[in-house]
Amino acid sequence: MTRVSFKSFAQRAIAIGLLCSSLSFAEVKNTPTATYQAEDTSRFQVSVGPSLALLESVVGFGAAAQGLFHLTSSFYVGLELGYYKWSQSVASGSTSLSTSISSIPILAVALYKFKMVSDEFIPYIGVAAGVSLTSGGVTFLGTSFSNSKANFEILAKPGFEFVLSPRISLMLEPKLGILNSSFVFLPNVSVGFSF
Repeated sequence: MTRVSFKSFAQRAIAIGLLCSSLSFAEVKNTPTATYQAEDTSRFQVSVGPSLALLESVVGFGAAAQGLFHLTSSFYVGLELGYYKWSQSVASGSTSLSTSISSIPILAVALYKFKMVSDEFIPYIGVAAGVSLTSGGVTFLGTSFSNSKANFEILAKPGFEFVLSPRISLMLEPKLGILNSSFVFLPNVSVGFSF
């Protein structure tokens, strides 16, 4: 019986492991999913869509647009712009009070898309931070007061992308975060275009 040293055995095991992993990688690379991803040469993705808007307990509405630059196979950076509006009125007898707030966020975005077996469904996670140009107004007994200022805004951006074609996708994104010191929840449905 031939004796084999541990060093020789370890070298052979490593060589076999590397050979098997390279064969496995080659097999995965030739699957339809990997082929589709390799052929996708899109460098930019632009999306736009409507949004609900919850500011603390006040429900509003709005829309958001986002432009992303494809840095790596999974990592994107870009810019998000939007417009959101909240209104609330309280009346008691002949006395009424109404308030309105509008916000225009200008946010830097970083996004990571997870690789999945299916090309049609892509979960992702991201963060957006920047400035929100906010204006508010109060009307009480016929007299109006208003104020505008820039506030800090930061959002977590979990979401799902449903690929409809190589260039068009549908995105569902329940964004949530902080506007100034107030909680915001901004669920958004958008259509994305890659080019």
